[in-house]
Amino acid sequence: MIRYLKTFIAAAKSSSFSVAGAQIGLTQSAVSSQIKRLEDEFHCELFDRTAKSVILSPTGRNLLPLALEIIALYEKMKAAAGSLDIGGNIQIGAITSVQTELLGDALQMLKKQFPRVEVNIVPGMSMHIMAKIDSGDIDMGIILKPQQMPKEHHWEPILSEPYAVIAPVGSTEKRLQDLMKKYQFIRYNRFSTGGRQVDQFLKKHRISVNEGMELDEPAVIIKMVERGLGVSIVPLWLAMDRMPASVRIVSLGKAVFHREIGILEHQRSLSNPLSVFMHYALREAAKGVQKRVADTGLFF
Repeated sequence: MIRYLKTFIAAAKSSSFSVAGAQIGLTQSAVSSQIKRLEDEFHCELFDRTAKSVILSPTGRNLLPLALEIIALYEKMKAAAGSLDIGGNIQIGAITSVQTELLGDALQMLKKQFPRVEVNIVPGMSMHIMAKIDSGDIDMGIILKPQQMPKEHHWEPILSEPYAVIAPVGSTEKRLQDLMKKYQFIRYNRFSTGGRQVDQFLKKHRISVNEGMELDEPAVIIKMVERGLGVSIVPLWLAMDRMPASVRIVSLGKAVFHREIGILEHQRSLSNPLSVFMHYALREAAKGVQKRVADTGLFF
């Protein structure tokens, strides 16, 4: 059954039985036969066969994450039994805000299972990491969801993170509009994915700002706010993780918006056992992050 699940995953990610077969060493008819066996086992249709291309059915979309988790757990079992002594290396691109906790927790799990694996972390903005994945310079990226991505890329969301306002601790205003009238705005770089989200939010709600400065790095933005140089809008998890006592967090209330963090890979990397395990480890690490954010009472 494990090999059938792997076939299902390959077909789902490639949207083609023939491409999936080429990737895992099966003929198109063999792929079709294995998918049919799974469908008989689960008493459902996994793919919509009325379309010209292979498209997951609603049930198939619901079952795909579970199949990925089963395969990841299977690989973890093999590793624990000592039958999968993997060496080599893995190149991971990561935006700065995920490198400490989310990625750090996942890498702890990876190194525990595969101590001989060498990991290289490549920092950068989401769009730059995406280009490195496309060129083959890195194996996977933990980034913000791109607005567009090539068909050869695979995206798995792992964390939805709300944004919040940060202001100097001496401020008393509770509304974003009032803070914007009193302080200059320290903007998250509009060339970054997160910065574009902030810009779109301000335009949507017609909020005028007194431009103060524009910075690439959210951690530096927090330092500028700490010095009383203005207010900003940053991801809540980042604010919670690094916020000094001299900076306060202000809720966006019902206007809150989120950023989606996930794993981006080229199709060619999906069969790598290290990749399969990293997907599992990052999903587990994300659960810990979400719980920690929720426990603060700041998750609105």
